[in-house]
Amino acid sequence: CVQINPALIIATGDSITQEMKAFFEQVFKCKVTSFYGSQEAPAIGFFCSKEEGIFHLNAEHTILEIVEDDGKPLSFGEWGHIIVTCLSNLEMPLIRYDTGDTGRLIEGACTCGSTLPRFELIGREQEFIHLSNGERIPSRFLHSMVTRGRFIKIHQYQIHQVTPELVRISIIPHEQWKKEDELAIKRKIEEGFRGLLHAEVCITEEIPKTGRKH
Repeated sequence: CVQINPALIIATGDSITQEMKAFFEQVFKCKVTSFYGSQEAPAIGFFCSKEEGIFHLNAEHTILEIVEDDGKPLSFGEWGHIIVTCLSNLEMPLIRYDTGDTGRLIEGACTCGSTLPRFELIGREQEFIHLSNGERIPSRFLHSMVTRGRFIKIHQYQIHQVTPELVRISIIPHEQWKKEDELAIKRKIEEGFRGLLHAEVCITEEIPKTGRKH
């Protein structure tokens, strides 16, 4: 058996939830952090050590903008397309590159003491829940409702929005899973979305792969 005792784990390639972060820290007995970047613009930002879900911008290397569909700048707190200009790529200028991700700028000072600009990342632009009243809610809130307090009980899960009022959650459970978990997820979603969204939980042995990452 190989013993692994890392001093730090850095997650890359996709977003991690607070539940994932807490689970990895418990298993590996070390700090877990994450940074946001791409092949075209590496290390755009890094996880704040104090505030959940917040990134600090590597402002010495990257200019980050949040814009509407037509390219107009958005204000602090408004969700939009993440556009970056890389200042450290000396081989090929990359100016106002559309990352394909969605985020928003966060105003004000950070409790961690860093003076670097802050932003919040949702991920790919498809990762929103569309409600019947026209609201767009970042899907990470829904993921948190599914996994919080039961991350180790779930082997695999998938969320599919069937209609503006209904999401279908397919779950491959571990043996710790209980019927009460299913009821708690349904209740949490209905309360969290003010009755605008309901959940259908399907316990299954296999979840078919669908599509690919864009």
